[in-house]
Amino acid sequence: MILAANPERTPRKAGTVESVDHLDLQTVETYLQHRFHASAVGALSSGTWSQAFVFTVNAHRFVLRFGGDRVEYEKDQLAANWSSQALPVPEVLEVGEAFDRHFAISRHVDGLLLDELDADGWHRTIPALLEALGALRDITLPGVGYGPFNGKGEAAHATWSSWLIANLDGDGEGRISSWRDSLSVVPGAMDRYEAGVERFAEVAAACPELRHATHTDLAGNTLTTDGRMSGIIDWGNAVAGDPLYDIAHLTFWAPWHPGCPEIELRHSAAEVLGDAEFDQRVYAYELHISLAAQRFNAAMGRPHLLDELTDRADRLSPA
Repeated sequence: MILAANPERTPRKAGTVESVDHLDLQTVETYLQHRFHASAVGALSSGTWSQAFVFTVNAHRFVLRFGGDRVEYEKDQLAANWSSQALPVPEVLEVGEAFDRHFAISRHVDGLLLDELDADGWHRTIPALLEALGALRDITLPGVGYGPFNGKGEAAHATWSSWLIANLDGDGEGRISSWRDSLSVVPGAMDRYEAGVERFAEVAAACPELRHATHTDLAGNTLTTDGRMSGIIDWGNAVAGDPLYDIAHLTFWAPWHPGCPEIELRHSAAEVLGDAEFDQRVYAYELHISLAAQRFNAAMGRPHLLDELTDRADRLSPA
């Protein structure tokens, strides 16, 4: 049954990126009682742009998520069509509007998130994680195009490489449109960013034009129970592209998740998934992820993280 939405790990930060006014628990409880005769209504983690609540109807638990982007919830609906034992994606029962914002109601899923696991938990879970990623590769993503897709699988870029470059060189959209100005005011940050873009361009040729649904944020959105996948949630940031981007996202952020055995994960993924030029592609995507994170954290008003991100990128290697 569904876990909640994406418990965004970013604190609300005034002044840099506009955040939504959050709903109080009593307002949501009244709404759910009126609509569903719900009980046991509780608040789950809230983020800059979203809130999540858990509730019970007829002994079944559900999650209500509020946010500003309906497309993200429609992507969850699309991903739910791919659900299987190996790739458990919770059912989205309704997408709608209330309180001048979009919402989704999903089934609740129990479990620990990947980034909450200790080293032993990761070790026991890696086989199931790789099985889930293998199952995701067998899914035919509808629509056309590369990069972020909508609820019909349609994306705006003609090639995977064009999205990768546009994601780094563009002025940004919506929530991070201020990234360039924000990065420029941090001494040396723009120079380091531009050097990173040049470094990525040198290795981008290793990135093949593959078109698969790629989640891009599994550590914070994969629920596990005793070494099994219990639910993969929040597909709002999913893109159409090379599925090795998901592995790179896990390995790049490993130092921020002390339980994650980066070397074991990397070697197991290379062996199980069997991708050509595995090391070169993961390396390229780790560089890309570092640069995207620099943009995001600058726009979010967290310049203190930029040195950590560039230092991490400097330590990367293709082997």
